[in-house]
Amino acid sequence: MNKEAKAQIDKALEGISSSEHKTFETSKDFYEYLKQQGVTVSFDDVKAVLLDMRKMSKQELDIEILDDIAGGAQVEINNTIKNNTKPVKVGPVVVIGM
Repeated sequence: MNKEAKAQIDKALEGISSSEHKTFETSKDFYEYLKQQGVTVSFDDVKAVLLDMRKMSKQELDIEILDDIAGGAQVEINNTIKNNTKPVKVGPVVVIGM
């Protein structure tokens, strides 16, 4: 992973408050946002950082931690697959605050 690119991306993302939600449809959209924040690394470097981050290990959360994340709200966990004609691998769960 390009450490300079990762450092610039991290610095650019520090300005996003926890209540502000940013959604990017493509890596190009994310790159355009980063350029507006003053990031000077290339698009290929940003893609490489995103791919490396995707490969990082993930931690599965248990129900107690999910309850803490939801701020004490009731949490319901569902794996729902509807109208599917092809086999799928069930992965992430959907967390619904009740």
